[in-house]
Amino acid sequence: MNSSKVSTHQRKFNYRCRQRGLTVIELLIVIVVIGILAGIGISSYNNMQRSAASSAVASDIKHITTLVERRNITDGSIPPDVGDLIKTSPDVQVVYVSSASGGAFYYGNLQARQNGLLFYNHCRDMVNEGLGNGPNDFGTNTVAYISGCYVYGKNYLQINGWNGGFKINDPSVTEAILQSYAERARTTHPSHPSYSGTLQAFMDELIRRFTSEGGTFPITEFWDPWVGVPTLPPPTTHPDATLSNYCIIATHTKFTDVSYVVTSDNLTPRLGSTCG
Repeated sequence: MNSSKVSTHQRKFNYRCRQRGLTVIELLIVIVVIGILAGIGISSYNNMQRSAASSAVASDIKHITTLVERRNITDGSIPPDVGDLIKTSPDVQVVYVSSASGGAFYYGNLQARQNGLLFYNHCRDMVNEGLGNGPNDFGTNTVAYISGCYVYGKNYLQINGWNGGFKINDPSVTEAILQSYAERARTTHPSHPSYSGTLQAFMDELIRRFTSEGGTFPITEFWDPWVGVPTLPPPTTHPDATLSNYCIIATHTKFTDVSYVVTSDNLTPRLGSTCG
């Protein structure tokens, strides 16, 4: 065969190979890579948005606290409201409660789901404060005996922790039911007194915070997550208030779990959504 014809044929074959485009497998690989990169980008963007929201809420509540304390010094009393002091960042909502005579904070006439929400909020806040942690009976480290509180249905709240935690899914939750978990821990884990002791202290404080802010037993309802989380009414001053006090709650409206609290006896912003 003539060498020039072979060369021409080879060039035509190479040209067709270059023009054939991507195979199905190559195309799928490209799509997967693009999807992975897009997922990483979206996740990074959401994290950046959440971080910015947290910074905005924390900054706003610090600023308002400074103005309230300054007003308290110049006027000799806590301002009854902060309407003239609040200039928040976009999407930041602030609730301020005060009283000339002060006192604890109180939610009156709560509906059943709101009552469950108040209980859940205090449970979650106490975990965030580290009150579910206790000493290890067989070591020097600290153990998270209670590590989280989660609502999975209108009759189902779960408290996670050491030994798997426990479910609260009784038709009505009473103080006796809560106390029974600590008693059960003493019975089933007698060699772990720190576990039952931490659980007992946690339940005692949870009951105290819940009832002191207007929560009532029995708790008959939580909420279905797919329906939406209920909201609490603005807190008021406790009817038996005797001490001067105030509370500021700042929350981001787009990231509702980004919430900070400041009280007159603790001016450092802390994560939380209740005044107790």
